[in-house]
Amino acid sequence: MIGSIKNHEVNAGKPLKFIEASLFQWVNPKAWTIAITVSTAFYPSEENYIVAFLFLAFFASLVNLPCISLWALFGASLRKFIDNKTIKKIIEYKDLIIGFDIAGPELNYLPSMYKDSFLKVKNAGINVTIHAGEGDGVHSIQEALDNGAKRIGHGVRIIEDINDDNELGPTADHILQNYIPLEVCITSNLHTICIKILKSIQYQDCII
Repeated sequence: MIGSIKNHEVNAGKPLKFIEASLFQWVNPKAWTIAITVSTAFYPSEENYIVAFLFLAFFASLVNLPCISLWALFGASLRKFIDNKTIKKIIEYKDLIIGFDIAGPELNYLPSMYKDSFLKVKNAGINVTIHAGEGDGVHSIQEALDNGAKRIGHGVRIIEDINDDNELGPTADHILQNYIPLEVCITSNLHTICIKILKSIQYQDCII
């Protein structure tokens, strides 16, 4: 793989971080509805407002934090249960399956999140394909390789691991030496706004 694709523009969506999600609550209508309802129902009319506010905030936190914790714990457990059930079914019918593929948003959803599932599939002798290197950078491709991928969906940002003298970095070199195919799809790159302007990437300079 030889090329000199540099400085292309990437614009990918990502989930809110903790602080961003906290600030979002100031414009969240549901949060305002709860706050107004609680204040109206339980706010004393003849007491120190500051003390009353702290009192309500304390008990709201006392109730809210366990609920949020249980919600998060249930969600994590449910995902693990679904993953295990799916993997067991895949392994059960492995003789009828050509390969195991995972796709979807790449940014902030690295393959290592599902490393146990990939390991089980790999140990069962099932081929693994992982979408990487489109919505996220070279490190996502390396993670895909580390989790058993023998084929990479997209992978166009591998070019970031090749310098101006066409010297390959470790990830690009591994792909070349081990004949890892990249499923390059220019149309997808445009639709996901991975590459904003097609002509900014000289595909004719790439040999894949």
